[in-house]
Amino acid sequence: MKDFYVSTALIPKNQGTVSMIILYPLNSMEHDLRMQRLAFFGTAFLAILALSIFSWFFTGKMIAPLEENRQAQTEFIAAASHELRSPLAVILSGISAMKKAEPAEQSHFLSVIEKEGTRMSLLVNDMLSLSNADNHS
Repeated sequence: MKDFYVSTALIPKNQGTVSMIILYPLNSMEHDLRMQRLAFFGTAFLAILALSIFSWFFTGKMIAPLEENRQAQTEFIAAASHELRSPLAVILSGISAMKKAEPAEQSHFLSVIEKEGTRMSLLVNDMLSLSNADNHS
């Protein structure tokens, strides 16, 4: 069974009226609606796909500098730790040697410890200066 759109009309004429019945099959309208829905769905799918590709590409571009900064920060922390560990090792070994040394040799170890302590203090001050410059203060 087919569905139809039906329209009737009464048209006045000189001698009376003419009646008209118009039948329009709904199959083609359903087909047109189905095709229109598919076109809208396809357009929406393509738009979402384009938006996803666009956001993936530009998110990668935005994250790249953050990754570079994180890598640089990690390298800086490793270098700073190494630079601070060296004077600390000299100070600790100087203290250990000073405990076992003769009183005459202890002044030599004290001067080495003082020199390395000053070096460590300068490194820490430089790091604080960098931190203040980075914080715009």
